Amino acid sequence: MTAVNLNKELVEEARKVSKQQMRSIAKQIEYWAKIGKAMEDNPSISFNELKKQGG
Repeated sequence: MTAVNLNKELVEEARKVSKQQMRSIAKQIEYWAKIGKAMEDNPSISFNELKKQGG
């Protein structure tokens, strides 16, 4: 585990979404980070296509 400083607004948004998605705040932010990385690694693929591929 590594401690990082995050924008307060990002953490608050993650808190809201994490409740809906049944994830911890940390796991929600990890999920968003993985999506962002996958989108950067595959710029020609839409988000929906990426989800279909298990990204």
